[in-house]
Amino acid sequence: MEPKRITTNLTLALLSVLLLAPLAALHAAEPFTLSEVKLLNGPFLDAQERNKGYVLRVDVDKLMHWFRVRNGLPSSAQPYSEWKETDYGQQGHYQGHYLSACAEMFQSTGDVRFKERLGRVVSIMAECQAKQTNGYVSVFPERWMRHIVGVEKYPDLTKRLPVPWYALHKVYQGLLDAYTMTGNQQALDIMNKVADWAYTLTEQSNEASLQKMLDDEHGGINEAFANLYAITHNPKHLSLAKRFCHKRVMEPLAKGEDTLDHLHANTQVPKFTGFARVYEQCGETLYRDAALHFWTFVVNDRSYANGGNSSREHFTPKKHLSASLSSGNCETCNTHNMLKLTRSLLTQSTSAKLGDYYEKALLNHILSSQSPESGTVTYFHGLEGGSRKGFGPSWPNFGCCHASGMENHAKYGDSIYFKQGKERLYVNLFIASEVNWKEAGIRVKQTTVFPEEQKTLLTITADQPAAATIMIRKPSWVGKDFDVRVNNQAVKTEQADGWCSLSRTWKSGDVIHVSLAMSLRWEAFKDNSKRAALMYGPVLLVAKSEEGCRLAAVSSPLMDALRAIKKTNRPLCFEGDAKVFHLDMTEKPVLLKPLYQTVRDFYSVYWDEQDESQRQEAQRAYAREEKRWHSLAPKTVDVAFPGMATAPAANNIPGRFASLPQAPKTPGSEHTEQQHALEAQVGYNSELNLIQWQTAGLSQTFRTLEKGMGLFGWTLAIEPGKPQRLLVRLWSPSADDPEAKRATECGLDVRVAAFSEVASENKENSVKKTSETDGNQFAVDAGKKPADKTQSLGAIGPAPATGSYRDVEFPLPESLTKGNNRLLVRFVRKGGAVPGLVGEVRVVRE
Repeated sequence: MEPKRITTNLTLALLSVLLLAPLAALHAAEPFTLSEVKLLNGPFLDAQERNKGYVLRVDVDKLMHWFRVRNGLPSSAQPYSEWKETDYGQQGHYQGHYLSACAEMFQSTGDVRFKERLGRVVSIMAECQAKQTNGYVSVFPERWMRHIVGVEKYPDLTKRLPVPWYALHKVYQGLLDAYTMTGNQQALDIMNKVADWAYTLTEQSNEASLQKMLDDEHGGINEAFANLYAITHNPKHLSLAKRFCHKRVMEPLAKGEDTLDHLHANTQVPKFTGFARVYEQCGETLYRDAALHFWTFVVNDRSYANGGNSSREHFTPKKHLSASLSSGNCETCNTHNMLKLTRSLLTQSTSAKLGDYYEKALLNHILSSQSPESGTVTYFHGLEGGSRKGFGPSWPNFGCCHASGMENHAKYGDSIYFKQGKERLYVNLFIASEVNWKEAGIRVKQTTVFPEEQKTLLTITADQPAAATIMIRKPSWVGKDFDVRVNNQAVKTEQADGWCSLSRTWKSGDVIHVSLAMSLRWEAFKDNSKRAALMYGPVLLVAKSEEGCRLAAVSSPLMDALRAIKKTNRPLCFEGDAKVFHLDMTEKPVLLKPLYQTVRDFYSVYWDEQDESQRQEAQRAYAREEKRWHSLAPKTVDVAFPGMATAPAANNIPGRFASLPQAPKTPGSEHTEQQHALEAQVGYNSELNLIQWQTAGLSQTFRTLEKGMGLFGWTLAIEPGKPQRLLVRLWSPSADDPEAKRATECGLDVRVAAFSEVASENKENSVKKTSETDGNQFAVDAGKKPADKTQSLGAIGPAPATGSYRDVEFPLPESLTKGNNRLLVRFVRKGGAVPGLVGEVRVVRE
């Protein structure tokens, strides 16, 4: 039966197609294996080759040291320095990704070195499992698992553990990839024993305990067991997959309710890939509906122009997505997992819109995430003005995005083509490659340098003439000049629902020529139609800018501004007229180039449409900020800014003005929250108390309190016995902002305690006393602070919702400063009021 395809409204169309699909037709198409697709010369093959060296540099003995030691096996290797003996809680995730990357690289390249390394890792895991009596295998003790499942309780584990199921998911999927992609039977044997252990363990628990456990990040553990069931057809394995389906997020999404605001994004994405895989195995529509709705909400309402999503790892409320631009946008793991989900959905419904998203995210985020110089990869893809890619600081790096990054550049061939037996071939992506369509006896070679040229050629080699249909995706961005010819002759085609259909008897030498007309267009935010990114076909163009550049602006309507862009002599590179395109108050031509080709440059992604009065007001706001900074700097004893986990870049307010050559030194502005002894509650969704706005064209981060959070604060330096005051700067969102209550109901009690602390030069993380800090020593180790003896300086109450700053000052009593050089400052929720947004805490001299 020919599958129905997607029409106009994405949500309704996807659902209507699949609601009608009988269980026997759950798969509309099948992917090709990586061994059936060979990449040809182009940027994707280049990235794969760089990844080859990246993966081969991993020392297997170092990688597996703690696996062996923690399971009672000897190891003479020195573990990677990032993995200390007392810090092994999340180990396993990297080893799992490494298994998958080796399997994918083996299939993609045929290089047996990857299969050999994979085999060594699997054999070590088998040794470790043999030391257990129940099939468990991990780098951390089984009692952790018994504790979090609720079978047994251990007093020393009452504090929040790391996320062991997250790590185990990566290990399990790596073992499954080792089996399915290299035929390693030992890997499947390990997984069968693991499943027996997990089934027995979870049988001893109950539904409530398991669901509570799933509130914590657990990767796509349901996906792993669904994939195992697809191999074994053991009903226990499908039962396990369902046990690990998180109902608190699945059930609302299955009903079409978007409940994703503020949730940690990458905690969610793998769950939904698991839901999609469970549906494929059992046919229960609850799982399918949840996955489809999730994909639709994330792609249509919560993603940025590069296909990525999230700010500081969390889903921003879509009502002010346009205000969420930061240096912490677009965690690369999220897009890695969104592409896995998209691929799974493409097998269920050959929707061209699914292919459109895959193309956008692959080009503008995944390909863009790898350094062409070192092969290292990004964690975040910052989108605020004046951002620069932060490729892994060194090799090796064991962060989550660096681990999934090994896979990203190992499997570019997995969604270029799909098939329906020998009847139908789908050309989903325009990437130089060759596919072996064995069922039809046809090989198709795709020759292209797309997107640098606006065409692709598909050359047929057939064992014998074969009747088949070749479907070519007609991208949503393509213009009216989309043209398909066979053997340089116009042919009758069917074009519907985003696909161009060619049905004929194919023979060797046939050539399909596809013209892909690309044009400039804006992609605006739904919540702010006057803030938009510039696209050329599927390619995101960014402006080369300076560090700390304000948000870019165009001084004419967005559509008119397109006429002020001209091509250069370099493919995909353009120049914006200086009279229309403005960066950081300057008036010079703007260079526009693809994000994926941007390596070391600072860049700006989004443009604001501004009339002259708005531009003048932006200039005045910027000038006010600069003047304020200059006036306060000589009086400042110490200052702390929220959200600074690393030294500030110049694309935020403290970094911008602190870095200006003419700016006076401001003690404290160059130091992180941790160097000011940050106090903030951690736990589930711990980063919810960080909110970011663009102010005066610059980034500013604010702390607040969310439900279940009692306080936050810092320790600042004070000058003993001198008159000083505490200046607290807050942001008052505008009346039409969803966060307006932060101003109009603001309720915070400012509590302080003073004490004396002498920083030691040998103390870890201490900041030495230098002339550059004006004699200030920062309170890094606040172990002596009088945590239970704070007193109230006063309250911060409501204010008008104006979309502007407000400063609240508190004199410091002499009784506090006398004989003390440290001030603990805490912000505590006052009554039932909504807490405000604190953006700066500063001690200033009178």
